[in-house]
Amino acid sequence: MVRKILILDDRSGSLGFFLDQVLEPGGYETLVAKEREECLHKGLWENPDLIILASQFLSASTLAIHRTIQSRLPHIPVIIIASYGSRELAEEALNQGVRSCILKPFTAEDVKGAIEGTLKGAPEKETLEEEERITPPRRVVRKAGYVHAIGKSIISVLEMEKVLTRIVEAAIYLAAADEGSLLLVGGEGRFEIRAAKAQGERYARPLQEVVEDRVATQVVSTGKPERQRGPREHEWSEMKTGHLVEHLLYVPLVARNEVIALLCLSNRDAGRPFQESDLENLVALADYAAIALENAQLFENLLQAYEDLKERRETPQQPPWGIERRKGERRVEERRKGERRVGERRQEERRAAERRQGEGLESLQVEHRKEERRKGERRQAERREEERRKG
Repeated sequence: MVRKILILDDRSGSLGFFLDQVLEPGGYETLVAKEREECLHKGLWENPDLIILASQFLSASTLAIHRTIQSRLPHIPVIIIASYGSRELAEEALNQGVRSCILKPFTAEDVKGAIEGTLKGAPEKETLEEEERITPPRRVVRKAGYVHAIGKSIISVLEMEKVLTRIVEAAIYLAAADEGSLLLVGGEGRFEIRAAKAQGERYARPLQEVVEDRVATQVVSTGKPERQRGPREHEWSEMKTGHLVEHLLYVPLVARNEVIALLCLSNRDAGRPFQESDLENLVALADYAAIALENAQLFENLLQAYEDLKERRETPQQPPWGIERRKGERRVEERRKGERRVGERRQEERRAAERRQGEGLESLQVEHRKEERRKGERRQAERREEERRKG
């Protein structure tokens, strides 16, 4: 059996090296994730045999990412490969459950050896599937333990399209169903298919198609899950599937005491009916799914309100004509008042200059008269002095 390996490439700069020199020559099926949430999503739905956490620096954040993976995907072993890091952090990583921690300098053989050593210690999927077939209660307990992790993964997403598809994928995984879809409740007995996954498809796909479904209408009315036994077609199967199904399962998603959506799952094989444990897991998942849908809708509303506010700020509304006219009249009146004040200041400045000029002229006249008087007195004094000398 081909082993499947998921690489979380945390800006390692070595992705090409791992793919070209280690994984492809080793015959492994390889998946790549660029961020933690994508890794958790692919880890849940693809169920790889090993996760490689590749990072440029081995740091506390790298160990935090591993702890998250370990809590959400405890059955999948993890190895860390980093270009730089301390021996102390490498030892801490091993202590918290990392199977192998490789730091530079390393070769392709070093990485191959770590992968092979880790996979040897992990049971193959065929063995696990055989165990689950022989001991179904163990499978039930294992999947029930995943509901909480899957629910947290769905709630952590705010983009509506991703929330819708992940709900469908989670429901199909938990119930081991062939196909599934998510129907939003509309009016007058109509429903809108927003996400669906057919048999053979790897991931669910987003949709926007209106359908009618008698069983779905009944589930909305009662608010309780419904299991149907076939063979029969979906009432909208000509559009989506075009084949008979043997078993159908409807689970309502309830928010504020109102059914807002429905999960619809189906199996084609008559020998694979939905079990009570499947129903219990899906009812638990439906609680998380309803919260996730509400959160995503609130987030969309918040983004729309922000865009509306931004548009109003960029293009301010024009006031009514009467208000604009009064504003114009006030501006004209204020301009006239300003011009009057400027004219008055200029007139006052001219008067002051004239006063200063007049005062200066009068002062010059007084000084001239005083000078003339002094000259006259000197001439009189000189004449008297001259007459006295002659006499």
